Amino acid sequence: MKQSQLFEDATVPNFDLDQYFTPTDLAKEFVDWCSIPHGATVLEPSAGLGALVECISIHCAMTAVELDPDKASELVLNFGDEDGMDIVEADFLEWEPSQRYDVAVMNPPYSMQPAIDALFIRKATIHCDRVCAIVRSVFFNGAGRKAICHDHAIYTRFKPLVNRPQFGGDHSPKADFMFVECRKRKLGEQQRWSFAGGGAQ
Repeated sequence: MKQSQLFEDATVPNFDLDQYFTPTDLAKEFVDWCSIPHGATVLEPSAGLGALVECISIHCAMTAVELDPDKASELVLNFGDEDGMDIVEADFLEWEPSQRYDVAVMNPPYSMQPAIDALFIRKATIHCDRVCAIVRSVFFNGAGRKAICHDHAIYTRFKPLVNRPQFGGDHSPKADFMFVECRKRKLGEQQRWSFAGGGAQ
C-alpha cells in the first residue's frame, strides 16, 4: 500500500501527541533539499503517517520511530516489508538507537512541551552525522532552544518556505516554517554565520 492509500486509512491526527502530518508535496520538496545519497542510513524520529519515509525508503536503509501505536501499526503495514526498513514504536527522546546514521530527517513536534523540537534535533545530532528538519521560523529564537540545542549544534544551511504549509486543515499551525540542516558542534567550534543572515541555502 502506498502513501495515497495510507492517507485515506489513517488521516486523523492525535493533537494530544502534537501530530501535524507532512503534506506529500512538502515532503518531496524537503527530501530533495536534504540531498540524501543513495544507500545512506536514515533516521526518521517522528514518522507519523510516513510521508518522509515514502520519499526516502526506496533507496536507503531507514529507521522510522513513531510514538503513536496506531500510526506505528500503519507504518508496519505500509512499509514493513521493504528491504532495509526498521519501524520502531517508541518515544524518540527515550529510545536509544543501536547504530549511527548518516542523516536524520524530521518534521518534529513543537508544542507538546517547551522547545521539544530542539530536544528532537539535539538528540538526533548525537546519533547522526547530519540532521535536516522542518521547523517553525521562530526556531532560532529563545533562550530555551539556545541552551538545549543551538549551543550544541552547528547550522550549515536553512531555507525559509515561501508558502505556509497546511499540515492539518483547520488545525494546521498558524506559523511560517523553514528547512534547517545542522550537525553536532565540535569542542570549541563557533557558528560562522548569524541566524538572521540566512547562511547557505
